[in-house]
Amino acid sequence: MWKLLFALVTPVAAPHAAKATCATTARHIVDVALAGFNTNVGKHPVTGPATIRRLAQQCQTETWSASELACLSRAVDIDQVHVCRPSPAEPPPRLPTLAQNVDLSCATIGDHMGKLMQESSYGLAQDSVAASVLDDLTKLPAELRAECARAAWPENLRRCYAASTRYADTVACNRAYRPD
Repeated sequence: MWKLLFALVTPVAAPHAAKATCATTARHIVDVALAGFNTNVGKHPVTGPATIRRLAQQCQTETWSASELACLSRAVDIDQVHVCRPSPAEPPPRLPTLAQNVDLSCATIGDHMGKLMQESSYGLAQDSVAASVLDDLTKLPAELRAECARAAWPENLRRCYAASTRYADTVACNRAYRPD
């Protein structure tokens, strides 16, 4: 239910705790989610801790298994979080045919990705960790444009994003074309 964001994250080091708890795992999930926006919980003093508490409560209510907690605590990017705790209701990602004859500028791609994330039940429109923390979803396109430029997204990755019609497909793009 808390499927979140896209896999354009900077890997986050997994905590080295002997046994993962709901509280430590919730904190780690939020850290991983925010890393893709070059931000952290400390920059969101109200919503960050509230999201951690909500996830920890969800963990307890749904009685996440020890293997789920361990897997989530080892996740270093959002794709790994999705593997540890997939949502059965979501359609599987599909790799789109690469777009041709389109504007591949970071401005255009960032705007398109932001729109997909805001509209998608797989992304931010559903109960999303990063959406809970980020102060203003209207800032997403600008943050994505900046990340595209900073990370110099490869052309095939941008073509794949441009062809994506739903957020889930961008995950497949990441798996196929992300250099890291």
